Amino acid sequence: MFDYKSNQDYVRAELDDIGINIDDVSIEICVNHGQGDDVSFDCSLAAGELEKCVDLYIEKLIASEAPAHQTGPLKEKLKYFLKVYDSYSANQLQISASKHSSRIEIEHISDDILYDTTVVDEDGNKVGVAKDIYRELMEIDGAVLIARFALKQFFESEVLDFISEVESNISTCLYRAYNTFSEIDMQVFHVSGHTFTRRINDDLSLRISLEESGMTDDISDCYFDEVELSNGKQVYRRNNDLIKSIFKSAVEGKNTYAYLKIDILDSDDCDVYQSWHHTYVERKDSGRIVISELKRYVREAILEFRSSLSDEHSVAA
Repeated sequence: MFDYKSNQDYVRAELDDIGINIDDVSIEICVNHGQGDDVSFDCSLAAGELEKCVDLYIEKLIASEAPAHQTGPLKEKLKYFLKVYDSYSANQLQISASKHSSRIEIEHISDDILYDTTVVDEDGNKVGVAKDIYRELMEIDGAVLIARFALKQFFESEVLDFISEVESNISTCLYRAYNTFSEIDMQVFHVSGHTFTRRINDDLSLRISLEESGMTDDISDCYFDEVELSNGKQVYRRNNDLIKSIFKSAVEGKNTYAYLKIDILDSDDCDVYQSWHHTYVERKDSGRIVISELKRYVREAILEFRSSLSDEHSVAA
């Protein structure tokens, strides 16, 4: 119903809520109500871009009644480690995501850092620790928050648990977006084929029908806000709450985009006039269909039909 860019922007808005910002990444959307359906994307992100994910992760732990004396330091150390990762690793995080499952490829830099800070003799035997090198590799803003002896355990427990949570959140988010698209399709299906007839006079009747629009609706001008930066420059930014509200409204059967077909029929039920209009339709809980600006479209159709009759009479005369 909506154009592909608006659909992608909706998914981006949902992902932004879980701390994933992929505004420059293409999102694949396939909703044909078959086995191949999916909402997916692949991208690279700096580890530091997951900071908002850390906040949400800690909020969830707090909601599960995890002790504050543990969640506070954990939040600080996770954000710290993400900065260490970006500083040490030559590669960004690789994310492969879909509504079925998501994977974040993260290098096990703890092993590499431990190796780089181990002093060995000529025979390869460990003889000490290069504390100065460890500090150099791990120092962020003048501080080292994770001791060398605790690094491996912190990575394999706390960091990987956090990454697993982010993977799960991404798939849940994409699955929710897919369901939104699917439910909007069903709303379009429900209004398509809806037909009713009204009599104009003894010789003419009006048939009004709805069909699925072959076009998509570009709504980008509805959810971008103009924002003035500190330097006075005007930029447009996506309003996530607004675009989600638009899609929610469509799921609820409001503002469904459809073709409105108006036929004027003679006494033999033959078309003597026909017009098409793009319109919005609301499907009430009772099943009643409300067509936006229907009265205006009908009035215009009757006026155009009468005008065409007048033109025919003029030519005949």
